[in-house]
Amino acid sequence: MSSLPRPVTTLFVSEKLVYRSVQIEDKDTFYAIISEPGCMELEEYRGKGYGAEATKWAVDWAFNYTGVHRIELWSFSYNETAIRLWEKIGFKLEGRKRESVWFQRKWFDTVLYSILEHEWEGK
Repeated sequence: MSSLPRPVTTLFVSEKLVYRSVQIEDKDTFYAIISEPGCMELEEYRGKGYGAEATKWAVDWAFNYTGVHRIELWSFSYNETAIRLWEKIGFKLEGRKRESVWFQRKWFDTVLYSILEHEWEGK
């Protein structure tokens, strides 16, 4: 288990990408709770694969260096770009909290995705 305090709030910033997450670690699960919109790329860098590359790196790192068995991600249902990415790299929908978020005068669902270590191996 990590010696980091819980929860750990991390802000990754580069010239191309801003990625904010809250991570709560235990010995079996790495929780990455992605805030809206989660992965925010600057307009001129969208659609070039930077978000996918960063997400794959983070998943690979979590499985290879922390010893966790599963990774969970949640987001709001309007974050369709993140959801498509997660599904493309192998995350499975585990659950949906219906109309749990009020945003811009409309209710949205919260979705939970996960991937297991053996599902990631070989990717």
